[in-house]
Amino acid sequence: MSKVINQFMWAFQHHFRMSIEYEIRKTLSHIGLQTHDKAKALLIGFATKDDLRHDICIEPEDGPLVVDDLHSIEKRADKIRKADPESGTFHTNRRLHEQRRRGLFLRSRAHAIAEAIQESGKFEGLNFFVSNSAPIAGYEVHTCVGIPYDALESVPSFNNPKKDDYHGRHIEESFVQAIINTCLGRADRALYFPDPGEGFIILGDCIDIVRGSATRFVDGVTSALAPLPNDLFIRASEVASLTYERSGAKGHLVITNPNNLANKLKVTFQNPVGLHETRSVRKLLELTDETNALLTDGQDIYGLGECISAPDVARIAIEGHAKWLLSINDTVLMKVAYEHATLPKQILDKELFRDVAQRTVSAVEIEGIWDIFQCALDNGYGTTIVVSEDPVSEIKRLGQEALAIKPGYLDRRDVARLGRIDGAIILGPDGRCYAFGVILDGLANSSGDRARGARFNSSVRYQRTSEIGTMVIVISDDGTVDLIPTLKPRVSRQEVEDAVREFCEYSRIEGNDDGEWARRNRRVKEFSFYLDEEQCNKVNEAYEKEKDSRLESGGIMMLREPLKPDPDMDDSYFWDN
Repeated sequence: MSKVINQFMWAFQHHFRMSIEYEIRKTLSHIGLQTHDKAKALLIGFATKDDLRHDICIEPEDGPLVVDDLHSIEKRADKIRKADPESGTFHTNRRLHEQRRRGLFLRSRAHAIAEAIQESGKFEGLNFFVSNSAPIAGYEVHTCVGIPYDALESVPSFNNPKKDDYHGRHIEESFVQAIINTCLGRADRALYFPDPGEGFIILGDCIDIVRGSATRFVDGVTSALAPLPNDLFIRASEVASLTYERSGAKGHLVITNPNNLANKLKVTFQNPVGLHETRSVRKLLELTDETNALLTDGQDIYGLGECISAPDVARIAIEGHAKWLLSINDTVLMKVAYEHATLPKQILDKELFRDVAQRTVSAVEIEGIWDIFQCALDNGYGTTIVVSEDPVSEIKRLGQEALAIKPGYLDRRDVARLGRIDGAIILGPDGRCYAFGVILDGLANSSGDRARGARFNSSVRYQRTSEIGTMVIVISDDGTVDLIPTLKPRVSRQEVEDAVREFCEYSRIEGNDDGEWARRNRRVKEFSFYLDEEQCNKVNEAYEKEKDSRLESGGIMMLREPLKPDPDMDDSYFWDN
């Protein structure tokens, strides 16, 4: 489908923006941050020549942001630049001086653009980040990325005592910040290549982006807290991957300034051990436990001792072969497994737990059942907890397969004791325990997973074939938690109907915007489980007409299977039922 661009910078600007938007969503999802397709990308170009048609161009030009929203950018950028301490710095090297001045100007303008977008009020719920820009076709083009506030607020971060290093580079306060800044830097770099946007991939492989961002983030944390950072991401991964006398790595490294009062040195090394000496570091790791850690300034390990949690202390906990995590002040900022970094995630979402418990067993004592689960998880044993809607009749049915007890509430010690016995613990909706050591029965079905153990698969069979409302929490020996059954979240019926209507109406518009159509299409696909037969038919018909229109005009279209009603869907999945 052809499209005439009025605010023209270069031929592939639309494809460039769409690719950036897609790749950032994909990369953030790869580390565990879901933006639910709400992340946005904009391009804003400033003319560097007098003969160009527009002084400012915006991509998309038919989006909510217009040129009038940016009328005071230059004045605001100048104020930001003059207020920056670096504006008063003079470098004797002329070339370096010009580079630093130019970099300060571009950063200031990027800051002013982010402010203007937020102040426009046209992207509610999004927080924008802006690149320093790159030149193309007579324009300096800034890539702008908007991320949902609620997603950003869920990201663990630390209060950085030193916002910038002596090279003028901003030190990120979260792993996600590092991801975004890496993507913006790559977007600027891509504009230097011929016809940027002509290909499908702009930023590069997301695994490469994540690893580079993780290295950048950990090095930034180290340089903020200690004087001598030294490729800590690489060093920690190397140490965690080594064995010592056939045992896997476990222990603690603490990054802190040697003069930090949080340190309580027990052993001081006369000859500090460099972090690059990975085998020596792995050996020393055997000295650590929950209270004692190897203390390092980011370059060398200078001793062994206690170190309390504090805002200026970073801790690397090595949890097993090639697995470690980074935390500050008891907040886990990032988890790493086999050099792949992700955000820490809650083992079991409490709201999901609450929803499933109410829908399966009509649980009335959610908090009590949740506390029992937390106690079982803390014990470190593999445990199965069954919550039954009618525990009395269920225990009678199981007979000798269960050790029945007088119903009662469990404290932490009770949970620890009962969890050591093979078999499941059975609770009622009121949170009381009715039996332990329960051998779960159930007919074989297709819902199991042959890659999982007996505890998980027997729980799935039991829950799926139970004639009584049943919920099962399976805690595996490795700490993995499964909530059975796995239910789709409840949604608003009206929201589903609106998504179908908006997609069908927009598909009927001739010459519609590719990006907006794709967004509405993705929204409908998110709700595909909840669609009835009539809604599926409407969506499929609209999709086919859009496909035919694009192919007739020489465009491209991703093919997909027609949507069909899901047999597991019923009215219980609607909040407003």
